[in-house]
Amino acid sequence: MLYGYFVAVDDTMAALAFDDPDNARCAGYAELAVKGADPITDLLPVETSLTRRTTAEVEADPDRGRDIALLEDGEAAAVLSLANSFRDALAATDDTALQDASAAFAEQHWQEISAELLVPFLKELAALAKGAATDGHRLYCTIWL
Repeated sequence: MLYGYFVAVDDTMAALAFDDPDNARCAGYAELAVKGADPITDLLPVETSLTRRTTAEVEADPDRGRDIALLEDGEAAAVLSLANSFRDALAATDDTALQDASAAFAEQHWQEISAELLVPFLKELAALAKGAATDGHRLYCTIWL
């Protein structure tokens, strides 16, 4: 699966990700495309580490993983929201916290990726989050199956 993290003004604009991707994404923000970084399952240990919330608290957040758009035109794809609490924690994080979050991720995914390989991705995601938080925008993820 391919995951594309991006910044949009709101859910309405993010829902345009399949039909009008240039207008769905906020100008000035790159899309961060990666494999193996599902925002709901794979990044859960990162989110709990950075937000300092329990797994149950993170999973109960109504903004986390909401279906914003689904593509059913012969391809399986979806746009999901990331919680503002995760966006804000990413925006406020420092390198030490990113290292700790990467270690938490690597503990659960030790056969797939090392913490050292995850840090650059998290730094780029944190940069997106910082801009989004500053501008009052949200983070989303497009998932292509």
